Amino acid sequence: MRCRKYINSYIKFIIISIIISFLGFTIYPRVSLAEISVKIYCQLHLECMQLEESYLNELISIVKQYQEDSDDLEQQLEKKREESDVTKEDLYSSYETTSEEYINYMSKHGDEVDAYLKDNNDIKQQMDDLSQTINSLLDEFESLMKKIKGIDTEPSGPPKD
Repeated sequence: MRCRKYINSYIKFIIISIIISFLGFTIYPRVSLAEISVKIYCQLHLECMQLEESYLNELISIVKQYQEDSDDLEQQLEKKREESDVTKEDLYSSYETTSEEYINYMSKHGDEVDAYLKDNNDIKQQMDDLSQTINSLLDEFESLMKKIKGIDTEPSGPPKD
C-alpha cells in the first residue's frame, strides 16, 4: 500500500513539474526570478532531464532488486528519492538558482525559450528524445510496481461468460 502511495505521489510530481515547466503556469509566483539567459536555462533543463533519466533507471533497478520485500523496497525508494532531491538542488545551486525559479522561468520567458529551441533544433531534439525516454522509463517503473502489488496492467476485454 505504501509503494502505491509512493508511485502515485511520484507520478503526480512528474506530471505537475512537466505541466508547469512546459506550459509556463506557476503555482507559487516569486517576486524575483533568476535572470539567466535562455541558453543557460535550456542547458539546465537538459541536465535536469538527464538527472531524471538516471533517477528513473536507478528506481527501476531498485524495484527489480527488492521486488520480493516490500518494506526494503519502500525504504530503498525513499532513500533514492531523498538522494535525487539533494542532487537536483545541488544542480540548481550550481546555476545560482532554485527549483522554484527554474519552474517559474517558463512563465516569464516561454516565448524566448520556444524561439531559441526553434533556432536550435539539435537542443530541441535532445529534449524531445529525453522526454520520450523519461516517459518510457516512467511507464516501466509504474508497470513493475503494479506487478509487485498484483495489479493487472493489461487492459481487460469484455466480460467472458
